[in-house]
Amino acid sequence: MGELLAQVIPLALGAAVSPLLFFGAIAVMTGPRPLRRGGAYALGAALPLLAVTALALALGSALSLPEASDAVKGWSDIAFGVLLIALGVRAARRHPEPRPKSPDANAPGGSLTRTVATGAGLMASNVTSFALYLPAMKLIGESTIDAAEKAVAVAVTIAIALGLVLVPLAIVAVAPRASGRVLAAAGAWLQAHRRRLALIICFGLGAYLVVHGLARVG
Repeated sequence: MGELLAQVIPLALGAAVSPLLFFGAIAVMTGPRPLRRGGAYALGAALPLLAVTALALALGSALSLPEASDAVKGWSDIAFGVLLIALGVRAARRHPEPRPKSPDANAPGGSLTRTVATGAGLMASNVTSFALYLPAMKLIGESTIDAAEKAVAVAVTIAIALGLVLVPLAIVAVAPRASGRVLAAAGAWLQAHRRRLALIICFGLGAYLVVHGLARVG
């Protein structure tokens, strides 16, 4: 399982870099009832990942069948890699954008249900995250490890992909008084570097997937 985790963890880390999802977490966790709302927001963010997980594991399981050749597996990796590189080109051509405005889950009349929906909506809008998360889950699905090890690998991947939600939630739980200041500082840093991070992730991991796929095809 160690070799598999070495492949999926970098993809999961790339999928975790979602400025909009993080800014939404800041809005939720610096308002009233931050721990409860943060938990609801994390649940919402997890729902699209769980849905995609089922799809990707089914795809990976199909590719693990004997009739699925290495060439088929390789071309699927190449397709995801090309998609990421295309997203990187789009990001490079864009002018720097101001900090995105996240939906206000703490507005009057807001509820935990609304906060769950906010987390789900913001996660579902992350094309780059899913372009990395899908191949990570596909690798798990097509691996030959047993079901228990696959479950562990899936849990690790989901936890990492939700890092920008779970880490702030942990900070709120452990240090509620300092959490507002810490999250604000982290948000400012991410805002300043988010374009550069997007380029590194898209081009770096996109090239990795293309090379990995070409090795399988060859």
